[in-house]
Amino acid sequence: GGGKKLNLILFYKEKLIGIAPFFIDNKHLFGIRILSRLRLIGSGVERNKSKESVSEYGVSDYLDLIVHRDYEKPVAETLAGYFRKNFSHCDIIQLDETCTNSIIFKFLLPLLNNFNYKYNITRREICPRITVPETMSEYFKQLNPKVRYKLKKALRDCTDESLFTINKVETEYELIKSFQDFVKLHQKRWNRLGLSGLFSDDKYNQFLKDAAHVFLKKGILNFTAVYSNNECVAAECAFKYKNIYYDYLKAFDDQSPLARYRPGKALLLSLIKDAAENNCKTVDLLRGCETYKFEFAEEWHWVYKVTINNPAKGFSFRYFFFSFIMFFAQIKRRAVNELNIMVSQIKNYGISGFVTRYLPAALKKIKNKLFTSVHEHPDNNGHFKKIIPRAGKKFNLNKENQPVSAVSNSLSKIL
Repeated sequence: GGGKKLNLILFYKEKLIGIAPFFIDNKHLFGIRILSRLRLIGSGVERNKSKESVSEYGVSDYLDLIVHRDYEKPVAETLAGYFRKNFSHCDIIQLDETCTNSIIFKFLLPLLNNFNYKYNITRREICPRITVPETMSEYFKQLNPKVRYKLKKALRDCTDESLFTINKVETEYELIKSFQDFVKLHQKRWNRLGLSGLFSDDKYNQFLKDAAHVFLKKGILNFTAVYSNNECVAAECAFKYKNIYYDYLKAFDDQSPLARYRPGKALLLSLIKDAAENNCKTVDLLRGCETYKFEFAEEWHWVYKVTINNPAKGFSFRYFFFSFIMFFAQIKRRAVNELNIMVSQIKNYGISGFVTRYLPAALKKIKNKLFTSVHEHPDNNGHFKKIIPRAGKKFNLNKENQPVSAVSNSLSKIL
């Protein structure tokens, strides 16, 4: 519905060996189709009847083809051949949230190079990640001393001072209760900022709830919550897959008196400890350049948007026209969002609160958009900070004329 049509492509070799989970996303203006995109399921789409409907920020952090590991290259070859014969029904192929270790980067893009397809790769968001040592003491040793002190203090406040307790969900009943608290906390904070919040979308709410219950049964869910006097002040939803912990979503009460003790950081430390005890080598903090992530993590990678143009005449103009319209629509959306936030801040805290709360937050948002301060191992001068370039820079493999096997090295030069 809403101009979207499922378009699954299945690959068989005696049995099912791969799925290309696509859908067709048609965009209309005054009832006239202006663009048709082939996209991966999980990509961000407009939300019907939402004041934030222009936004296409997806809730999926990584997207790719789903293929048996023994058939990744043959499936990519078959898909590239399919595109050559069946590209007329869409204007572009837009592949969001892809990584350099994906099947798309490793196998599909080199094949499209051979077919002279033009495409652009745009860096989208940074994804910090933690390499987990064998013990927590080893992990603390590699941190900036100031950060190490703050994190250990958060851990002491939780354990020694007994200010709050961390409960890890083990049963269906516990999940039902903790998930309700999780949604309530998340929505409360975003609504106070004047925004609708993720869980205002009933479909997303139900999807994440169902996924959490399935993951719990499979033993891969790591859902924890911080309670004080039976009141939830923070919660974290994470899951484990192939020896990697994915820290998907957090919620916390920033108005609670206990917020100054950083219960959210205690939750993340608990997740790292759990990963170490289960011999998992990585905790992936997923998309976002929030400052706290770089207190914990010293490594990162990026996700990209790959836009593949249809070689037929006229389709490139359609995409340009669509991008032009979306550019101004997103400016309008962001202006409306900021206005809603300002009104909400003044309503809740008055003019003085607006000056002390909104303005510093807005400046911090602009700073994070332009660059991110990252904590690293000290250099010869004892400095711990490094600047990461902002997202949005284009990287065109066609212009660079490089094999995709060298993409990771080439991208590291950009960073």
